[in-house]
Amino acid sequence: MSKKTVLIILIASVAINLATVVTFMYYLSNEHRTEHPIDPQHPDRFPQWHGGRLRKELDLDPQQIEVLKKVNEEIDISVRPIREELRMKRQELMSMVYDQKPDQERIDTLIKEIAGLQATHDARIFSGLMKVRDILTIEQRRQLGILIHGLIGHGGFPGPLREPGMPPPPLDSEGR
Repeated sequence: MSKKTVLIILIASVAINLATVVTFMYYLSNEHRTEHPIDPQHPDRFPQWHGGRLRKELDLDPQQIEVLKKVNEEIDISVRPIREELRMKRQELMSMVYDQKPDQERIDTLIKEIAGLQATHDARIFSGLMKVRDILTIEQRRQLGILIHGLIGHGGFPGPLREPGMPPPPLDSEGR
């Protein structure tokens, strides 16, 4: 091989390796990482309210981030036992699928208990969301409404922040 051919192959190899390293670093950077979508089965498991996309989309200040951390911890502590009880009752209910003659009364009872626990769980999550809402500015509330609308409408965080097809939720007398 001629020196010119070897030099071209060497330059091409270095360029490919350099491109690979740059691409790899790009995918590892925090700038590129996407938020994990919210699991519809566990809406309380936000990818940390005080971090990630919510913090960026709502442009939260450090004091708001601290409040969000506290609210997130409160929610987690209050719903953890409920989640565990829900899991156990759902497991018991699903195990009845294998019974030859399942106890219909027990099935009905479990379904009612699960519905009650789920309602309690959702009420605690909503209460935490209202605490978060109370510390936001009017513009942040509008953006939170857009995010929640996208979350409910799409089963996860939507792509870019944009106005939904319906108007934002009305503000109360205090502008909240």
